[in-house]
Parts: sequence; C-alpha cells; structure tokens
Amino acid sequence: MDSSSADGGIVAEIRGRHGHSAQPESQQVLAVLQAVLEVIAAESMSATPTTIFAALMSALERPDAQSSPATALAMCTLLGTALSRVPNGVLRSKFVGSVQLLGRLVEQHRQQAAAAKAGLMCLGQVLAAVEPGAWPAAAPGFQLLLSFLTDARPKVRKRAQSSVSEVLAALQGSPASLAAASEAIVAVCKAVLPGPSAAARAAAAASNKQRAAAEAAIAAAVSDVLHLLAALKACAPLMAAASLPSLSEQLVKLYGLRQPLLSRHTSEVLGALAGSGSSHMGPQQLQQLLALLIDGEASSLLAGAGSGLGGASGAAGGDQLSAMARLLESGLGRLSELASEAAGKLLPKVVHLLVPLLAAEQDGVRYNTSGALQSLLESCLSPSLVAALQQQGGSSSSRGGMSPLTSLVAAVASGLGARYQEAWGLALPVAGVLCKNLAAGGAAAAAAPVVAALGQICAGLADEAEQNDAAMDVEGEGAGKASSSSYAHAAEAAMGVAIRSLGPQVVLEVLPLQIHEGLAGTAEARTWLLPALRKHVLGSQLGFWASHLGPLAKQMGAAAAAAPQAGRKSTAVACHALELQLWGCLQAFAAWPTDAAEAYEGMAPDLAAVFHTREDLRGNVATVLVRLCKQARAVALAAAQGSVEASPKTLAAIQALGLVSGAAAAIPGAGKGEDEADEAAEDGEQQQQQQQEGSEDEDDEEEYGQQQQQQGSRAAGIAGRRRRSILSVDADVGPDAASAAPAAFTAEVALGQLLALRASSLKWLRLMCKVFIELPAESRSHVGEALAATASVADPQELAGLFRLALQKYGKIARDAAAEVPPPDPILDGGGSPEERQASFLELALCLAGGLPDAALDPLFAACRQHVLGGSSLLQKRCYRVLAYLAAARPQWLQAHLGQLLELLLLGSAAALSPAKRYRLRCLQPLILLLDTTPCPALPGLVDAATGAELVPGGAALAAAAAAVPGRSERQAAEQRRVALAQLLVGELVLATKEVNKKTRTAAYQLIVDIAHELDEARPLSLNPGDSLSLNPADSDADDASSDDMDYGDDAKKQKRGGRGSKPASGGLLEFVNAVMGGLVGSSPHMQSAAVLALARLSFEFAGQLEGVVGRLLPAVLLLLRSQSREVIKAVLGFIKVCAMRMPVDLLMIWLPQILEGMLLWADDSKNKFKLKIRVIVERLVRRCGYEAVASACPPGDAKLLSHIRKQASRKERRKAQGSEGGSQADAAEFDRRSQRSAGSAARSVAGRTARASEWGHTAIFSEDGDAATQAAGHATGYAARGGPAGSAAARSRFGDRPDGRRGGSGVRLAGDGAADDPLDLLEAATARQLVRSAAGNAAGGRGAGGAAAAAAAEFPRGDDGRMLIKEEKDEFGHISARRAGKRKRGNAEEQFGGFGDEDDSDMEDMKGFAGLAAAVKSVANAKSVKFAPSIAASLGNRSTASKKSAGGRSEGGRSSGGKGSQHSGERFRAKGSASGDVKGKGGGIDPYAYWQFDRKMLNRRRGKQAEASKGLGGVVAGAQAGALKGAKAKRAANAKRARR
Repeated sequence: MDSSSADGGIVAEIRGRHGHSAQPESQQVLAVLQAVLEVIAAESMSATPTTIFAALMSALERPDAQSSPATALAMCTLLGTALSRVPNGVLRSKFVGSVQLLGRLVEQHRQQAAAAKAGLMCLGQVLAAVEPGAWPAAAPGFQLLLSFLTDARPKVRKRAQSSVSEVLAALQGSPASLAAASEAIVAVCKAVLPGPSAAARAAAAASNKQRAAAEAAIAAAVSDVLHLLAALKACAPLMAAASLPSLSEQLVKLYGLRQPLLSRHTSEVLGALAGSGSSHMGPQQLQQLLALLIDGEASSLLAGAGSGLGGASGAAGGDQLSAMARLLESGLGRLSELASEAAGKLLPKVVHLLVPLLAAEQDGVRYNTSGALQSLLESCLSPSLVAALQQQGGSSSSRGGMSPLTSLVAAVASGLGARYQEAWGLALPVAGVLCKNLAAGGAAAAAAPVVAALGQICAGLADEAEQNDAAMDVEGEGAGKASSSSYAHAAEAAMGVAIRSLGPQVVLEVLPLQIHEGLAGTAEARTWLLPALRKHVLGSQLGFWASHLGPLAKQMGAAAAAAPQAGRKSTAVACHALELQLWGCLQAFAAWPTDAAEAYEGMAPDLAAVFHTREDLRGNVATVLVRLCKQARAVALAAAQGSVEASPKTLAAIQALGLVSGAAAAIPGAGKGEDEADEAAEDGEQQQQQQQEGSEDEDDEEEYGQQQQQQGSRAAGIAGRRRRSILSVDADVGPDAASAAPAAFTAEVALGQLLALRASSLKWLRLMCKVFIELPAESRSHVGEALAATASVADPQELAGLFRLALQKYGKIARDAAAEVPPPDPILDGGGSPEERQASFLELALCLAGGLPDAALDPLFAACRQHVLGGSSLLQKRCYRVLAYLAAARPQWLQAHLGQLLELLLLGSAAALSPAKRYRLRCLQPLILLLDTTPCPALPGLVDAATGAELVPGGAALAAAAAAVPGRSERQAAEQRRVALAQLLVGELVLATKEVNKKTRTAAYQLIVDIAHELDEARPLSLNPGDSLSLNPADSDADDASSDDMDYGDDAKKQKRGGRGSKPASGGLLEFVNAVMGGLVGSSPHMQSAAVLALARLSFEFAGQLEGVVGRLLPAVLLLLRSQSREVIKAVLGFIKVCAMRMPVDLLMIWLPQILEGMLLWADDSKNKFKLKIRVIVERLVRRCGYEAVASACPPGDAKLLSHIRKQASRKERRKAQGSEGGSQADAAEFDRRSQRSAGSAARSVAGRTARASEWGHTAIFSEDGDAATQAAGHATGYAARGGPAGSAAARSRFGDRPDGRRGGSGVRLAGDGAADDPLDLLEAATARQLVRSAAGNAAGGRGAGGAAAAAAAEFPRGDDGRMLIKEEKDEFGHISARRAGKRKRGNAEEQFGGFGDEDDSDMEDMKGFAGLAAAVKSVANAKSVKFAPSIAASLGNRSTASKKSAGGRSEGGRSSGGKGSQHSGERFRAKGSASGDVKGKGGGIDPYAYWQFDRKMLNRRRGKQAEASKGLGGVVAGAQAGALKGAKAKRAANAKRARR
C-alpha cells in the first residue's frame, strides 16, 4: 500500500507546506514529524492518522514537551493536521484525557500567540467529536474556547471563533449538548455585552483624575463587545432555540447606546440569526423580534433618514442604515417562508420604514434599500398572501383604518411622489414588482394608486420630450431626445410591467386617454399611453380593443375626414395620427389574446372593410391576421406533437383540422416585390448582424482559441438562424412560436381561435386575392403575408378551389399571349404585360400553397417547368422561388419527386438567366443535403445517344457514373451516381461565388456555409491523432499526390489513412470540403478561383474544426500561385489572408516559408495590382507571428519589404507619440515586442476560435487592390489595427487628422495628409455623419477634455458678420514670431516655393518641374504690390507653368480685359528722350522686367502658327541674358573693389 494513502496524506501535506521554508518554526515541525515517524517505526507500526495521533498525545504528556513553546507549537501543528483524519470513535475513546491535556497546554501557552492558536485548533477538533451524553467532560474545554472570543490578538481570536462554530455545528444532532453549549455562550454574552453601558455609567460618576482610566475602560468594553459580535455572526444561527430569546434581548439592548458601530454589528448579528435557513428561531420568536425592532429601534433609527437625519450622515450612519435594511429584508423573508400571514401583517410597516431611505444622502443606502424593497415584495407578497390580504379588507386595519394591502400600496405610491423625485429611478422598479405581484394574486385593482403615480411621472416625461422636440425644431436641428431625465428608462419599464401584468383595462381605467378632452382643450390627453400600449400589451383581450379603442379609432377617422372641410387642417393631421396609433395598438392586443374565439367573429366585418378600403390601415390589419393565425397554429401543432398539454378531446379536434405541420406553411417572401421582397429574411439577418457588429473589422488581435468552448452552440445557433431565413418566418420559431405563448394561452384557447379564423377564412381569402392582384408588385408585402397565414389555417378543400383558379388564370394568360387572335375574355389584372400577370398569379398560387397537402402541389410544379427551361427573367425567378419552397419546406414531396426535380434543374442549368441564379441556388441546398443520405434515382436524357453531346453541363460524367459496369451492384451504381451528382451540384454552387451580381455571390457564400453547418451537425468532424491530415509540411506531398481523394462520397474509400491502426478522418464537413477541393483541379481558371474562394469562406467559418485539414488545403492552394491567371492569383491571395487571420499562430509559423515563398513571387507585379495586397498580408503575418519569425522565413531577395514595414510601423509609433524623442532602434525594438503579442499566446491557440460569420466580407478579403482590403481590415498601409496602438490611420487622415496628432480645425477635408491618404467615401453613412458634424462646427476632436480644448483652440474667431478673424502674432518689429511660424506645418510645395503652397491639390504641385520657379515665386512674394508684382511667366521666360483648364474648358485666367499685354507692357520703364535702357518709374521701386504675352497660337499643331506666335521671343530672352551677364560683371567688380580695401 502506498504510504501516502496509509497516513491519509498527513506526511505529504506537512512536507509540502513546510518543506520549502527556512523558518525555524517550519524546521521544528519537520523535525517533530521525523521523530514521530521514527517512534512509530520503532514500534513496528505503520504511520496512520491514529498512530500519529497517539504518538503526539503521548509526547505531549511529557512535561518537557509542554514547557517548550516551540515544541508545543510544532506538535500542535502536526496534531491539528492529523485530527481531521482520525475517526470519531478513536477521539471519543480518548476524549476526556485529550480535552484535559489540550486545555492545560492552551492555558500554559496563553501568552504565546502561535502556540495558543495551534492549541485552540486541536481543542476545537477534539470537542467536535464529543458524544451526546459526554458534554460535562467537554464543558471546561468549551469554556476555555469562549474565553478567547474576545482576545485582543486577531489570529487567536479568529481561531477561537472558528473552533466554537465548529463545535456548535457538530452538536446539531445532540439537542441536550447544544442547549448546554448555547447557554454557555449566552452567559458570556450577559457578561460582556452590558460592559459598555456599565463602563459609561462608571465614567459618568468618575472624577476628573479617573477620567482617563474610565475612557480606557469604555474602549476596552466596546472592543470586547465588537469581538463577541463578530463571533456571534457565525455562532448565533447554530444556537439552540431556547437560548435565542435571551440572546436577542441582550443584543437589542445594544441599540440603546446609540453607537453607530455597535448598532451596525448588532444588526448584522440579528440579520444572520433571523435570516439564516439553519437558524433554530421559530416563527413566533422571529415575529416577536421583528415586531420589537419595527416598533422600537428600527422606527427610531429610520425615521427621517431620507433627510439625512437619525444618524444617516457620515459613513457609519450609512452602514448602520444599510445593515438595518438588510436585517428587515432577511428576517421578513425568512418569516414569509415560515408563516406568510404573520409576514403579511408586518410587511406594510417595513415598507413604510424603508421607503424614506430611498431619499437618503448615501448612494449605497439608496441602492441597498431599493434592492431590499424589491426582494421583500418578491419573496413575501405571494399570490396566497395577496388573496388573504384582500379578503381581510377592513377587518384588520392599520394606519388610520387602512387595510394592510391598501397601506402597502400607499407606501410604495408615496415613493413616487414629488418628495422622492431624485430617487424615482430606484423607486420605479419597486412599483413594477408590486404591480406584478398584485396582478398574480388577483388584486390588480388595488394597484390603482401606483398606476396613477406612474401616469403622472410618464406624463411629465412626455411633456419634457415634447418641449425638447419643440426647442430642437426651432433651432433647425431636427428632433431632440425623448427625455434627458435619468429615470426615463425606469419609468417606461415600470409602466410596461404595469400594462403587461395588470392589463390595459386597469391601466386605462385609472389613466383614461382623454383624447376628446385633449382636442377640445378641457383636459390633458394621454397620447403617450398609445405607444406604451402597442409595445407592452401581451396576452390581453381582443374584445377590449373592439369595445373601447376601436370606436375611438373610428371617431378619430371621421374627425380627420371632416376637419379639412371646416378649415382645421392641423386638427385633421392630429386626428389621423391618433387613428393610426389606435389601429397600431390592435397588433399588440392580437398577441396571444385569450378571447379571440368570441371577439373575432364580431370584429371580422369591420376589419375586412378597413382592409379593403383603407390602404393606410391595410398593413395593420394584415399584421393582426398574420399574428392570430400563426400563434394559434403554433400552439395547436405543439399540442398535437405533445409539447403542450391538451385534453384528448382537444387533440382530436386539432387533428381533425388537417393543418399542414412544420415549415410548410411558411412561404418565403410571400407576396413581396421582386427586389425588395425576395430577400426579406436575408435582409433581416444582415440588419441584426450589422447592429451587433457596427462598423467593426476583423479583430486580428483577438486570440485564436479564445472562445472555443462556446463554438459548438454558437455555430449551431447561427446555422439554425440562417436555415430558417430561407423560409422567411417559420411558424415554430420566433415571437409567434409556441414556446413564447403565455400560460393563459392554452391548447383549448388556440383551438377556439383556429375555429373562429377558419369560419371566415374563405371570405378573407377571396378578398385578399382580389386586393393582391390589384396592387402593384412592390406593394404586396403585407397582403401576401396575410394571405399565406390565412391559407395555413383555412379548410384545404375550400383553399384548393382558389389555388386551382389561380393556376388556371396563370395558364390562360400564357395561352392568350401565344394565340394569334386576341381572346374575347382576356385577363388584364395583375400587371401591364403578360409576363407580369403570369408572375402575379404564380405568386398568388405560391401564397395559397401553404395550407394544401403535398398531393395538391403537383400542378404548381408542372407550371414552373416551361419557364425554368427558358423564358423571361421575371417568370424564371418566380418559378425558382416556387421550386425552392417545394424543395425546402416539403420534404415528403421532395422525396417523391426527387428524380423529376433533379432532371428539371439539370436541364435548366444552361438556360438559367443571371437575375434568376440567386433563386436557383436556393434549390440546391435541400438537394445536396438530401443526396447526402438518399440514393440518387436514375436520370435519363443527360447525353444525346446519337452524337454523344452533353444535354446538360456535366452530363457526360453523370452518364459515365450511371453506365452499367460488370460486377457492380445496383446499390453501388446508385452510390456512384449520388457522388457524381453531388459533385456537380456543389460545383455549380461554388461557381456562383464568381457571379457578377453581388446578391448572387452573397447567397452562394451563405448557402455554402449553411450546407457545411448542416453536414457538420449531422455527422460531426472526427480527427484522430494519427490521421493523414498532417500539419507537417513534409507530409504534404503525399497528401496531395492524388485528386481522387477529393470526391464527395464514401469517406471510407476516399480519405487517406494515417499511421498503423489509425482510423481515417470522417465527418460531413470534411466530405463537403473535399468536394469543394475538387474544383482546384478544374480545367478552367474560373473554376479554380471559385474553389479557392469557397475554401476561404469555409476556412473562415470553421477555423477551429478545419485546423487539422490545413495541412492538406495549403499545399494544394499554394501550388496555384504558379498560375498565370489573374483571377486565380487574386483568389489565392485572399485565401492566404484568411489563413493569416484565422489560423493558430503555432500552425501559421510552420507554414510561413511556403506562404511567403509563393506569395512574394507576385510582390513586384504592378500590372495586376497585387503589390499592396501582398504587403497587407505580410503586415498581418508580422503582427501575428512576430517580425523575427517572418524575417527568418522570408526569401533573402524580399528582405527590403520587411525592412520597409518595420520602418513604417516605427514611424507611426513616433507620430502617435506626437514628437516624443527616441531613436529608430528603440522604435524598432518596440515594434518587435508588440508584434510578438499574438505569438506569445500560441499555447492558448490550440483550440479553434469561434467563427463569427458577421465579420466575413467578400470585398475585404478579395478586393481588387490593396487599399480596399486595407480599409476593410481596419488598418492603414502601416502598422495599425482596431484596438491597436495606432488606431485607424486611414480613418484619421480621412477626416483631417494631421501627422502630429492634431486635427485640422472644423473644416471638412476630402483627403487626409500623409502617405496613407484615401479619398473620402461619400457613400458611406459614417462619412456622411462626419461631414454633417464638421460642417456644423462639431467635428469630433481628440477624446476627452484635451481633444476638445485642442479643437476649440484650432478654430478661428468670427466677427459679427460671420467672417473669420485671423490675427498673426507679431514681434516688436512687426514680423511674425518664429514660434508661431514654426508651428505651421507646410507641405512640400510650401517649403520649396516660399510659402505659396496651398493644399495637396494646389496649383504649385504642377510647377515643381520648372527650373527657376523658386526664384520667381520669391520675387513675387517680395513685391510691394500685387498690381506691380512681376509675373511668374515673365520670370520663367514666358514658359507655361501648368496645363490645367477651367471648368469651361479654357485655360485658367482667360483673356485679359485690358488688351493684349496692357498690364505688363514695358512702356512705363522706357527712358524718355535720347537716353537708352530702362528706368524706374516715379511711383515706386519696382525694377524693370521683360514680359511676353501668351498667345494661344503657340499651342497650335501647325509649326507655322507656332513660329508666328513666338516671333520676337528670342530677342527678349537674349536681352535678358545679356542684362544678367552685365549685372554679374558689375557685381564681381564691386566685390573685388571691396576686397582691395
């Protein structure tokens, strides 16, 4: 036997705890342990807990061992470890001697804290083993423990407290011993607890000389009491019931000292005693204690607390109040469990005491009080108690004759008064809990005072919101916030709880709408209630709307129609808005109504009239019908399946209805328009994802294996949502599902509602069919949904007639269009052309199909055959929608017609038009999933027998698979046909990822992911350690040696086997990936690139599951980098980018050499624009794997790229630091350290990261150039990422951030500064909002106060006329200060050409190439007047400096208005008389200059015209050169003269 198991682990525990310590105490413990073990071994015994205990006790009996504190400490330490493992029988046999020995030891070493602590631990463990009748022997030891409860040494005191609690817990099964121990504790309390009072009286009688000693005595007494109270918090719940009254009496007396600290700890002790589930306090004792506190101490303590009185000021006062509130909460909650009626009597008093604390000064007190009130109402106010309180009425009254229930409601309502306005945010949840519990107990009417108070608060918030809106409208900035109050959300939530629980009847009875009075001006209309009713009514009565709100809606409609005739247009608008709101409330009343069976029959005629005549209200009525039908049908089907309880009679009646079960009644996009409606489910899913993700990019800094534990459930949930989106709204999911039904909506209620709906369904269907055909296609949304929902609950026989009529008209329209002679009775409804009319009636038939059995749908399938094989795009789209419905929602029909549907789809593949491919793809998903488990039927007619030509794409392969082979069974032939057909369908789905239409590409990606999720759920992926899917690149050659393994078929034949005895990897997901990989060996680059795109999407979605498959995917994909096809290279680079984002770091580092070697082959390609894309991928690899790892794997010839990336990252770090000093080496080292963050956590990246489908974006991964990919990935060209240190550099430059971190004022820039500038995307919503804010002067500056200050400082002041006032700082000589000038950041043109650089688009950019331009600009800048400044053209020798043109096509500047050369003629510089040369004019110091007027003939293509225009130019240039030479000679002479001097 193992020695550690023999001794119970004592030796190992001691050596593990003290073996590594050099302290003398630990060394002493080890020495004693060794000695004990040697003694036991000498006695030829094994070291067990019992032998160790015996040896230690024998050793402790020796006087020398007792006298040495160190030895006693070591032995007690060992003994304490052994006692927990010694059987109770052994301890009881040596109980008396052990207690006496340990008692003497503790007494002897009382002054040594360590020895006393160890001895108390041993003594407590021995006392815990006392026999029921042996308490007298244990009493001295227990008294010794109690004497240490008030010890001044914390560790000793806490050890004694723990030992006492341990002894009391052991005595729970011995009532006599427990009573004796409890009495001993009470005796200690009687001796210690009155100490402060006695000391205070003694101090009052003491003289001045004795004052110090008296105060010390008071402090000591208070300290002892606090120590004892700390022990009682754990001991009091374990004490005997007979001792608790005396203990409670002693504790309550402490409140009389009016000491906050003592009162708080006393409340905590009483709270532990009264609220603990293990307490022995009975209900009568607990009621007496709570009554004593409520009428005495609690009342005096809590009175005035809301105003900061009663000790509520200061930290101690707040803690005291919180402790009292917790005491009342726990005590009353415990009392409600023991005696609910007794708790009900005390509950109003407690609530009255606690409500004022909501206005206390301390936040902790307010929040604790709110929580205590909610907990009290939840636990105490049970339905039975509410019923009992309601029955009492006025028999038992309190507080001025009010019943307890009325008093309770009044107390909560008082917390909603104006006095507690600051605390409304905490009082409103309490009111909501009260309303809910009162409604559950059948006392909804009793909540009227609370509802009235809620109404006043909500009315005030509505008025505030209206005022804010009015103020914002006046300022011209649109509508403002609903309310700025902090309690607005709480008020709305409380009113919602009141409406849902109490019901709209009670709420509207207390708070009538008063709409007529509001319009007349005699009262305030409560129109704010209408949105609340629409949002919160649930499970109410439909008849209440029909009897109260329906007539009011009719009156508002009549008033709106009559008001314009009387000239009251504003009244008409208001009445019409109220009418719409009232009808909008009908949708809420139709949510799980309990009286629809009785109320619907009377409402149906009015609803039908409104549906037919009121186009503005048709949507509301349609929504009501959809909700009624779906909810009743969902509960009925759930009852038929057994998930909802129902009587046999009800089940029989439900089955007799003949409802079509499952998703068959859910029509995809029923009745919706062509573009707006066919993707309603997809749009809803995309909107939900956009709300969750906002504008976030791929979080490449997030750890790869961070959320693996949630991956399975989350992926399944995402896949489930996507599968349901194919069928729009499934009846078994969502807010109308049976699981969302309230308890009152039973199967019987659902059956009655269905019968009422079916009674009028035929009339409704005829009306809706008529309206459906009359409306244009884009306006049929609501009508189509209502039509499909009504058809799902209608009688199938009645529905079949309308279905046949729709198909007959569909066929007649086609025959009439093909007839040579127009028919006498043409059908002109449904559209302007025959195609539109056919599409309308086919859509109508599809809406009606949801309520028909499978056998009745064959004509619908036959009607689609012609247009699938060829026809207009509109009809082909409609036909494919019908086929998608039949394949996805009718599994039995699909099984019966699988061969026909496959044949039709295969024959129609070549005729499929581009607009219809999106709908065709929806048919492929159910077929691929079905072929995964179902044998493929025979498909004749795939190849022309005479010529051998393929009649369908891929027909030859299918025919070869179906051909008879000797020795092959029919089952094997069917299996081979299944594999070939599945590969063909998957190939078409993969090719759809290359469609030009964006919606088709998106649908293809989505279907690929959905199919993979379905297959993975059906057959989860199983990868074994010895699989051939090796992660080692050395094994990749063998993995990719054959393409036969990429078949979509029997995995036992098509998966490679690993090592000896290893099973091949298997799973539906792996087989699907193999099928997609088959496209890599396709004959065309188009197919190869499409397969890479699909693999990238699957790798992104299933990064964790496919982690073991990457060793097979990467080599096959990287081989395509040798291709010369641009689309293949583009797809491969996108796949590598996905790997860089999603692969684990350790796995990514293995494949770095192969990735970089193949990818960098295209790094210098400029024609195909791959250069920047590759750079982005390399940057991502650097961030994830580290610079050193990438540099070591990078080919030597491409090292410059990594060096440039490193420099760019360091530059951005310096730019972010805003001028902080630091060398390039330090920046590079920091970049290396930051790039290792992801690599350093590679150990946590073994598991896959959760695949977040909302992050996928085709453009972000496979963009045409690197810029789009860079922006989509959330970082600029340099080192920046979301959540990273540099932020989004592109976003900063886009909105005008400067390289130094400052923002460029409030102006709006169309391009940023720096090398990574991108043009502003004006189609982006975020950009539009930024432009609006910038134009309003509210551009977002830096975060926090510093950024706001910087933005404010960057703005120029404005004058009264709105012009900017720009003031330059000048020194005493009138020059601009160097400090001010140094702060200006000039562009390159500005620095080079003397300060005339304007912006990045300045004209000076076009002048940089001309020699002498700097001097010309400088001369212009030094001129005293613009009028007399020399022209740049003259300074350049009359050369053209730019080729820009104006908007009108002419050169900038146009013709001179003063004649040719009038402004720059040389007449004013010509000398008068016989003098030669030029002279300065009298008007100033402008030097003479030469000028040549520009002539457009110089731009003429004819050389003759050019020569005529430039005649004389040579003389001007020669003269200028001569003057320059002469001037230079004079300067040299002057310099030589000065040198001689």
